[in-house]
Amino acid sequence: MSELVNATDPGIDVNGTAWGKGAAEKTYQANGFDPAREDSKLSYTPRRAAKTVFNTYQGGNGLTLSGYVAADAAHDSRYGTSAAGTGVDYRQGGPGADIARIPADAFDEIVIGGVGISGDEGERKDAIDRAARDFKLAGQRVRATFTDSIGAVLASNG
Repeated sequence: MSELVNATDPGIDVNGTAWGKGAAEKTYQANGFDPAREDSKLSYTPRRAAKTVFNTYQGGNGLTLSGYVAADAAHDSRYGTSAAGTGVDYRQGGPGADIARIPADAFDEIVIGGVGISGDEGERKDAIDRAARDFKLAGQRVRATFTDSIGAVLASNG
C-alpha cells in the first residue's frame, strides 16, 4: 500500500466519535476488491483514507492561495446514522473527505461548496430558492447562499 494512504479507513471525527471507521475495508469485502492488487475500482476508497500532504507557500507577495472543497466532498453513505454504522449498505460509498483534516494554514481562504444568489431567476432558480430556505434566507433577494445545504452544513460542523 502507498505511503500516502492510511493502512485502514480512519473514518471522520464527529464530536469526538469516529463515524465510518473501517468502512472502506467493508466496501472492499462486499465487492471482492483488493486495493493492493487492483486499481480499476478505486472509487470504493474514500478521500479520508489518503494522508493529507500540503505544499507550503510563503505569503506576503500580494497573492492569495485559495482552496475549493466540492459540495459533495464530505458525503459518504457509509457513515450511516450513528457511529455504530448499523444498517449501512457497504457496496457503495461516496467521496467521504474529512475536511477537518485540512491544516488551518494550508490556504489563505477555502471555498466550501457551491453558492448562488437568492432571487436568481436563471436555470438554478429552484435549487437556489430551496437552499435559501434551508439557510433561513428565503425572501431576501441578492444574498449569497450555499446551494448544497447538506455539504455546507457538514463542513461548517465538521
